[in-house]
Amino acid sequence: MGTEQSGLDDAEQMFALVGMAITTWGYVEERLSEIFVVCAAPIVVTSAGAPQIIYGQPQHIFFSMDNLWGRLSLIDAALNEKTSWAVDTGQAIRDKWKRLKEKTRKKSNKRNKLAHWNMHTEFMPESQKLQSRLVPTFGSHSYYSAIFSNDCSSSIKKADLNQYIESFRKLANELDDFKMEILKNEELLEESLQRLAGHILLLRRSNPKASERLNHLLTSQ
Repeated sequence: MGTEQSGLDDAEQMFALVGMAITTWGYVEERLSEIFVVCAAPIVVTSAGAPQIIYGQPQHIFFSMDNLWGRLSLIDAALNEKTSWAVDTGQAIRDKWKRLKEKTRKKSNKRNKLAHWNMHTEFMPESQKLQSRLVPTFGSHSYYSAIFSNDCSSSIKKADLNQYIESFRKLANELDDFKMEILKNEELLEESLQRLAGHILLLRRSNPKASERLNHLLTSQ
């Protein structure tokens, strides 16, 4: 049910849309964490051929970074290292991530406004109704510009919030598609399998007891 049909007043509708927009941005952060995990963790292929992700430590590492810029840098490092072995497809993947990262940076500025701007409600003589909008933080120069001028670019209205929600949802879907593109990349899968095989061979040579334990675990599954 849309906020306009829910019986909420204008300010309540605005608060509901702000909450929806911030929640939708959470899906963007979740997709980013999955991209990092795909790049930092082994890829497993089931008997049905469906790519699967091993979560755990990589995701904990990702969310231990408490700001978006740090998280994007983690993905940069993991993606560059992973695709450095992909001679045929690596550059195309890095170029696509560069575009997605820039889009994420720009849209994060909108998310930050939702988190930090103030709700301002005023009486509109032409409509004889109260109207609410988000305006910059009280006391800032842009706050007074939004309040005392007709500069619509310095405030956020309901129509803007609906656009934010749709753009965040679209970005989350694009990031999910990118994650699946990495998972299904045969060149990257081959590289992952070769590394995994190398780790197992090294374990067998350096620690026979641990190797026996690994063999037992593999055969008991």
